[in-house]
Amino acid sequence: MEHFTRTPQRTLFLTGCLSLLLTLLVSGCSHADTVPSTNPNTPIATPDGKTYLALERFNTKQGAFELGIAPCTAEGCAFEVRWLEKNKPVAVIALPILAADQATKKQATDLASGADTGLYAWGSRAAWMDDSSVSTVARLVSLDTDTVGLLVTQRFGYEYINQLHRLVVLRDGKLVFLWEFTDGRDYVSSSAVVLPPSGITLLYRQYHYKSSEPDSIRIMRFILNKDKNALVPAPVGVVAMALVAGDFISSAAAYNSREKDVNHCFRSYDVYSSDSITNIPKNHSALVQVFVRREEAVAERQRLIQCGVRLTMSIVDIFSSPTLYQDKE
Repeated sequence: MEHFTRTPQRTLFLTGCLSLLLTLLVSGCSHADTVPSTNPNTPIATPDGKTYLALERFNTKQGAFELGIAPCTAEGCAFEVRWLEKNKPVAVIALPILAADQATKKQATDLASGADTGLYAWGSRAAWMDDSSVSTVARLVSLDTDTVGLLVTQRFGYEYINQLHRLVVLRDGKLVFLWEFTDGRDYVSSSAVVLPPSGITLLYRQYHYKSSEPDSIRIMRFILNKDKNALVPAPVGVVAMALVAGDFISSAAAYNSREKDVNHCFRSYDVYSSDSITNIPKNHSALVQVFVRREEAVAERQRLIQCGVRLTMSIVDIFSSPTLYQDKE
């Protein structure tokens, strides 16, 4: 799955929408305790006189994951994950998207940025092209009682944006990627979030370039298999909820309503049909925003009321999809 095709970015700011896309969901999974380094964003001299930049540390009972930027080479500066025991690195694995240098800036995250809402990513210039950028965010995940991993999302590009999600775990003294997903297709966006007690939930959105066709969303939950060597789709169940506004006889009518919204109440909304949200009447469409927490959907409905929206509104459950892909001609 090492394809990094650039995808045209749709500026639909999914405020509380799909943070999702990959939520490592395991019965009993949750955000494990996350403790940043005493001095985050700390440069550390290496034996060969170069500089390693320690960005953030995530403590576990067995040791700690550390996100950092390796000393730069002619190709660029690699984001990497280290495994620390007694504050000493014993294993390391590099992430694929390189920064141009070690300068970083904190950036708030939300579902639209491909990760959990309320965290922060480390933003940098990307190495391969002028004006391109890469942001990297990590969060700790408990997969079961004795398996902990670090879910890392890299969002990269300039005009066209991709999200790359990877789950790093310790296996036999080495760090490996236990699971990964890249959304590298046209008109696509993905999000990965960690929700207790479930694990990883992946939100996969496809946008249509024709205003006569609806967007689509697929959400899958992934759990650790019995052998603890892979993530597999979980049984079907509720994985998110949607605030559904309006009932339009066509997708074109829904898009038109959003465009004519002078108060910009629906700026961050997608247009979905009954193919994506089963509560929408068959062959009809609606303005929809997806959430991973019900309280966010309730707050959004109140915001729409205060915004003067007169459309019918409902909060509905979204069940996990059997497959992620729904190709559009």
